[in-house]
Amino acid sequence: MKKLLLLTFLMSGQAFAQPHVTQPFRYFWDEPTVNVNGSPSVQVNHFEMQIDTGTFVSVGIPVGSFPSTTVGLTTFPLPADPALPIGAHTFAIRSCATAASGVSCSTSAPFAFVLDQIAPPTASRLGVGQ
Repeated sequence: MKKLLLLTFLMSGQAFAQPHVTQPFRYFWDEPTVNVNGSPSVQVNHFEMQIDTGTFVSVGIPVGSFPSTTVGLTTFPLPADPALPIGAHTFAIRSCATAASGVSCSTSAPFAFVLDQIAPPTASRLGVGQ
């Protein structure tokens, strides 16, 4: 019984470690700035996005990019599909550039998150004392 409880705790703890969002939300990712506005021979010409285990779909170059909080990177935002079902999801991004041999893409690691129907409660005014 103790092993089952521990396993349940570990599994639920992983879900709570993931970011929780509600609709509407946006996906964000960073790309080295030199890859965005550098020389045309190494510049990203489009991004592709994968939701969960679906196929990668071109999302072009999203408008509204801005300097990342990390020097040397540019952040790209992309509005999420409002029809995305409630639950646990992942997304991954491919950065694609034209090379002499054709289009070459580099894929990010997947990012896990949970889409909630309503915002989860958050604790406030935490403290200790006597």
